[in-house]
Amino acid sequence: MTETTQPRRLKRLWMPAAILVLGIGGMTALVMADALEPVLQFWIMMGIIFGTPLLLAFWALGFSGVRWWQRFALLLVGGLLGAGLVYGATQTLDFAGSISGSGIPRLKWKGTPTVEVKLADLQIEPKSDIEFATIEDTDYPQFLGRDRNGVVHGVRLSRDWQTRPPKELWRRSIGLGWSAFAVVGDYAVTQEQREDKELVVCYELKTGKPRWKHEHDVRLHDKQGGDGPRATPTVVGNRVYTLGGTGILDCLDAATGKNLWSRDTLAENGLTNVIWGKSCSPLIVEDKVIVTGGKEKHDSLLAYHKDTGEPLWKAGDDDASYSSPALATLAGQKQILCVNAHSVTGHDPKDGTILWKFDWPAEWAKASQPVPLPGDRVFLSAGYGVGGVLLHLKRGSDGQWSAEQVWANRKMRTQFSNVVLARDCAFGLDDRVLACVDVQTGEQKWKGERYGFGQVLLVGDLIVVQAEEGFVALVEADPNEFKELARLPALNSMTWNNPVLSGPYLLVRNDKEAVCYEMPVEK
Repeated sequence: MTETTQPRRLKRLWMPAAILVLGIGGMTALVMADALEPVLQFWIMMGIIFGTPLLLAFWALGFSGVRWWQRFALLLVGGLLGAGLVYGATQTLDFAGSISGSGIPRLKWKGTPTVEVKLADLQIEPKSDIEFATIEDTDYPQFLGRDRNGVVHGVRLSRDWQTRPPKELWRRSIGLGWSAFAVVGDYAVTQEQREDKELVVCYELKTGKPRWKHEHDVRLHDKQGGDGPRATPTVVGNRVYTLGGTGILDCLDAATGKNLWSRDTLAENGLTNVIWGKSCSPLIVEDKVIVTGGKEKHDSLLAYHKDTGEPLWKAGDDDASYSSPALATLAGQKQILCVNAHSVTGHDPKDGTILWKFDWPAEWAKASQPVPLPGDRVFLSAGYGVGGVLLHLKRGSDGQWSAEQVWANRKMRTQFSNVVLARDCAFGLDDRVLACVDVQTGEQKWKGERYGFGQVLLVGDLIVVQAEEGFVALVEADPNEFKELARLPALNSMTWNNPVLSGPYLLVRNDKEAVCYEMPVEK
């Protein structure tokens, strides 16, 4: 065989070998990289998945040594194959939310019905003697409980769920949304989406029977985070206050669900919705109901008269976050704490005046609550690589305020969840893993089990963890060591909603199902 008739050999074989080794090695390292932010992890993974074949094609076209017509054929076939795959995917697949809080998209076949389409019509069983007016210590009347801090009062949970297991009282399908329950007396109120109607529904606590509903013909659409309302109702006296996913603020009669007044908070103030929808739970301060604003850098807080819905004031110079306003007394001054998209502010409840401002920039969303601490301090936390910050608030003799950073680190990267405080420590989900941080120093005491992007409650010296997968775990609130005591297989799909404990009754829900348990308690 002559030299001219010999087949050409592929050249520079070390290049495709190195590309494959780097691709496989990169994927392996990403899977094992717990410290890397999930969103960043996902996009790097996508880069490796799509970048590896592109680099191999680049080698084949430029450095492999094959004839020009073979390179052209490879380019043509590869282009047609890639275009066909993209076209086929766009024609047959659609987004159906996220697999988890990491933002990885969940795909479905186009035309597949969504969950709420399969739900039967909500059959209301009215009751004439519904009473919300009396709030007991064990009631859970608003987001994160009576004091809006995730601490449960008036009940002591048993540590032994083996010999005294939780008793399931009822289980039912429920509409879309990430709202939690607000519980007063024998009734629990939540928000949900059923087809094109956004609902506020009152259920009987011990039976799950729906007693009334209120509807709006609106729907928040969010292909990444899922459709439906996000906020939790606030019950005060005989009234229920709710903020829908599109910004509609309602005041309802607690006994009947009748609408007493309603405001379209975004439209009326010329504001646009935040990317993943309004998730602010209304705060009642004296005669005011207070919610956050929109995506513009003004009107961060909006106040309305709680009895009439009359606009009272609007304040702030930042776009809104996904956190809810909180009430605190710092340096002798009652004030509203507001976590904004790029800052944290303290406002005078009378007129919304900004008392102080702490610049807290972040590229991604903030959803966690500010936590007031003794000594005029405030603990902040956020996900997406931000972490925790401790502030010390001071007020000078001239009346001027200052917010000094005591420490900041990435030891408590909450994302959708909040922390609970016990024994000078913050317990929360640090990027999917339950962790304990000393709030005095910022030192991380321990990291325990991975529960995903779930939620936490503090019940005495125990922590109830709602895992993102759906199960509920019981953990010691011990700064010295992590110890899980029990698990309850409550739900079996992605759960971002906050759990609620009112007396011995544990209510958990997600965007598909709600369930109530009677928990074993100690006298």
